[in-house]
Amino acid sequence: HTKKAREFWEKRRPLAVMIENHSESRPQSGLSSADVIYEAVAEGGITRFMALFYCNLSDIQIGPVRSARTYFLSWLGEYDALYAHVGGANTPGPADALGQIIKYEVKDLNQFSIGFPVFWRDYQRLGRPVATEHTMYSTTQKLWEVGAKRGWVATDSAGIRWDSKFTPWKFKDDKGGGTTSKISVNFWESQPSYTVSWNYDVASNTYKRHNGNSTHTDLINNVQLAPSVIIVQFERESNANDGYPGNVHLLYGTTGSGKAYIVQDGTVTEGKWTKTSRTSRSKYTDSKGKEIEFDRGQIWIQTVPEGSKVTY
Repeated sequence: HTKKAREFWEKRRPLAVMIENHSESRPQSGLSSADVIYEAVAEGGITRFMALFYCNLSDIQIGPVRSARTYFLSWLGEYDALYAHVGGANTPGPADALGQIIKYEVKDLNQFSIGFPVFWRDYQRLGRPVATEHTMYSTTQKLWEVGAKRGWVATDSAGIRWDSKFTPWKFKDDKGGGTTSKISVNFWESQPSYTVSWNYDVASNTYKRHNGNSTHTDLINNVQLAPSVIIVQFERESNANDGYPGNVHLLYGTTGSGKAYIVQDGTVTEGKWTKTSRTSRSKYTDSKGKEIEFDRGQIWIQTVPEGSKVTY
């Protein structure tokens, strides 16, 4: 990165955006430009993404933007990032994401409070009609500008930088050359159209994403999504039992520790994830307890229910 670029991006804090993954929303816009992507089931076996943007200086269109869920707030807490979403679960109880956003003092960019022209609906995004909930858009610059207007820049009003308590992961140089050519990750057995498979591309040392047997691309540039590192972490999934119709609101045990697979350089390392609190950094260690160093590039973190099938 150039010095000028670095000075520019260091004036802001990370931006997290909820992007849906309903099959009607694919291909989404902006995922290929994110630094870190979190993927977990939103409800009914349908996954959702939280994409983190920080280093990319161009203005990126992102969408379709969808609603907040409680467990994403736990990963968000690691960055104290701006949080862009359209509403969220708000039934009183453990899954009350909107209540928790207030309680945790999240730097909240809820579309309900911002509206047009920062957010807009693109009914023609796929060149065919789709239901309204799959059409909400914004851009990284517009969202950072609203954040700045609210005083949420790199440094808060007390002069404390967003990353003063942030623990970065460790990075290393690529080495590539492993022989594990494919990894397949299941969320819910009952929803095969959300199964993810990653094909290792030796030349670029990245993993090409397929979702429900289709190539998963970014609508903006038609490029296949291809992170450098994939983390699959197993967490306890339960129902919120909050009285919401159909009991669809879910909870994940986002703190504590559990099994994880770390996939990079054509190899799969069986290790574990550890996260001690909502705001503490997730750590990934190998079987000997040594922290794993990652390749530089996009990191994709998939949280699956304990017992989910992962094959490689």
